[in-house]
Amino acid sequence: MHSFIKRLFVGAGLVASLTMTAACSLAQTGRYDPAEGRQQPNVIPATARAVPGRDIQIAAQDAGLLKELIAVRGSRVKKGQVLARLNDDQPQMSLKIADAKLQKAEKEETNDVPIRYARETEKVNASKLKKAEEINQRAPGAIPEAEVETLRLTVSQAKLQVENAEKNKFLAGFEVAVQKAEVQAANNAIEERKVKAEFDGMVEEVYLYPGQWVELGRPILRLTSLVEMVVEGDVEASAYDPQDVAGKEVTVEVTLARGRKESLPGKIVYVSNRLVSGGTQGRYHVMAKVKNRQEGGFWLLRPGMLPMMTIHVD
Repeated sequence: MHSFIKRLFVGAGLVASLTMTAACSLAQTGRYDPAEGRQQPNVIPATARAVPGRDIQIAAQDAGLLKELIAVRGSRVKKGQVLARLNDDQPQMSLKIADAKLQKAEKEETNDVPIRYARETEKVNASKLKKAEEINQRAPGAIPEAEVETLRLTVSQAKLQVENAEKNKFLAGFEVAVQKAEVQAANNAIEERKVKAEFDGMVEEVYLYPGQWVELGRPILRLTSLVEMVVEGDVEASAYDPQDVAGKEVTVEVTLARGRKESLPGKIVYVSNRLVSGGTQGRYHVMAKVKNRQEGGFWLLRPGMLPMMTIHVD
């Protein structure tokens, strides 16, 4: 019984091969075809290339005059770092106005003078009414009834003033909330005029410069990350089914200057169901995500390289 260890090689352009070791006298390079009664070549010419794992054009969230370009071509940036800034004079002024209104609303919310004044007024008027009623009890008619009714009205008015002052204090709390939202809106408008990095990476292209007008959605620069690369290639359909390679670990070998070679680990993340022309039964597309690494401040696997990728089938 034969024991098989399989590896699928993709690359060089991309080559796919199956290495088999057995107890019998099969050669270790090649694939045995029972129909032909002999070994078949296992090297399948195809295409392969390395592309960035993340490569995007970054646009402003608003239209305006480009005021400042902080990052330049070749700048290495961190996620969230400000790369450029549009003119923000108007939202800055709106922020000052909103902040002033907020401070006023907060002062009104904490101001209890109207409530205390209304309560004191109620006490005074209630005291006047009580004295008038006591006098009339001792000497009926000493104080005209119309005057007594007027005193009763002032007491009722004072009570309503207390209620009104308490209600105004309660509503002042809502005004504070409204003004806080205005401040937040102004801050958001200022932030929208900042162009930030979506991820750690390098600025590859700059399209606009300070003094130029930026239309909404127009790209300002291009940001690329090589931390994780994508290696794409085609696999011979007559040699391997999609389920043979889906999700498999890979090793990507890159050839550097003076023939030096380095290996990087990865994993197949995409296998196409569509066949393209080539080979005896066609080929299908595969993609692997590969963990890149730096050497001397530069990435080993770079866009455009044609690496050799080994897909570990078993």
